[in-house]
Amino acid sequence: MIRSWMRAGLSGSHTVTVSRHPPGRPEDTDTMPHAPSSSAGPVRSELADDPDFREILSEFATALPERSAGLLAAHRNGHPDELRIQAHQLKGAGGGYGFPELSKLAAALEGACKAHDPAQIAETLESLIGYMSRVTA
Repeated sequence: MIRSWMRAGLSGSHTVTVSRHPPGRPEDTDTMPHAPSSSAGPVRSELADDPDFREILSEFATALPERSAGLLAAHRNGHPDELRIQAHQLKGAGGGYGFPELSKLAAALEGACKAHDPAQIAETLESLIGYMSRVTA
């Protein structure tokens, strides 16, 4: 079951709208690209050089676009609890797959969701999505 989830993935880039305010206030939105441009390069797992982890890290990296889309959909649809749950899952996965920065960014999003802080949610979500877009196998 985990492997089938990990093999899922989306390709391509698209533009989504990230609101810094609760749903129902479309005038208060910012457009954010799915894969924000960044001067930082690709991110590799701390476990990338271990041959025992190569396949599973590849599957994890392949699944991240779908995970990003899920985060963005939860935010766009005004489901902060779902966003918090997904952030919590990424926080755990980041450490397990050798991406401590992913864990840190996901924890920040989880905390922003718990604090019900729309501006902080939007900011941490943007950072997390940007980082996820740079993860390579």
